Amino acid sequence: MERDAVPLFERHFPESYAQPGRPGVRRWAGVYGGGGRALLAVAADAWSAVGCGFVAGVLTAPGARGLGLGAAVSRFVGDALVRDFGRAALMVDAADAAAVAAYERVGMRGVPLRAAAVG
Repeated sequence: MERDAVPLFERHFPESYAQPGRPGVRRWAGVYGGGGRALLAVAADAWSAVGCGFVAGVLTAPGARGLGLGAAVSRFVGDALVRDFGRAALMVDAADAAAVAAYERVGMRGVPLRAAAVG
């Protein structure tokens, strides 16, 4: 499945830090449709560490958005990470209302963060 996710990222989320084959990105989960031929949504375990699993690389193909598939793979990966690490986290752009709503539907809650570069 990881191999199937490559064109999905190339077409729809090339700026994602969490993509197939990148260091620390592992354990992909996905939903196939169209007779099992098309990968519609994916999520991964990426950069997890002792005490916290990290959900990343969540992507739903544009034609499949609004069906709850991104939420489903996020929940699946998040549940596995909670079992393995005791808790799970992810980062999302607060301006992406659809993604925030999907993560809230699966039981996640937001904690605002800010980042700065040292330079």
